[in-house]
Amino acid sequence: MVDFITTNSIDIDSVHDDIENFIICHNFIKQSKLNVSINPITSVVHITVYYKDGFNEDELEEMQESYGSNASMKFRFVPVENITSALNKIINNISNRIAELEDDETYEDSEYEDNDIDVMCVMEEPVGRLFNSYINKKATNNQLPIQSSSLLQYTKIPNLTHLTHTLKTIFDNEFIYPEDPISFGYVCRQYYEGRI
Repeated sequence: MVDFITTNSIDIDSVHDDIENFIICHNFIKQSKLNVSINPITSVVHITVYYKDGFNEDELEEMQESYGSNASMKFRFVPVENITSALNKIINNISNRIAELEDDETYEDSEYEDNDIDVMCVMEEPVGRLFNSYINKKATNNQLPIQSSSLLQYTKIPNLTHLTHTLKTIFDNEFIYPEDPISFGYVCRQYYEGRI
């Protein structure tokens, strides 16, 4: 399984830097058991938006309305104090999902071969490198089967501007922007999974 992390443009030298305004989106898939005889397990895309002063009250309300949850997508908006708090919440989320998968009897019949969860950070350097380093260090320290890497490195695309242009061309859509990390993460997932 692959989770995606996107963020608005932030300028940091360390994930411990105290900045006033950021948005970090965690886009992941979670299996959902339904009482449907045709397809008892479906995948639901979850997008958790961690933010610090990223939205005022009106913007937050508008964002929650425009990104309304439905049967195939779930949205949550979570205020946090700093970047490391958001990253720790993401790591805890992944750890909990791994534990659920290990306990799930139907998991062996699912499309996933193991309990590993890869994380793709989709952001410019050095932010991507800092996020990957923090997540990988925490995963190693907690013996979690998590590997974080960069979508830019994975695809051999040199920078976020070029990735954005590539996505706009592939999806024939001019309204794909990294400045909207919620939508951008979703489009990056579609691109990575080959849903073109």
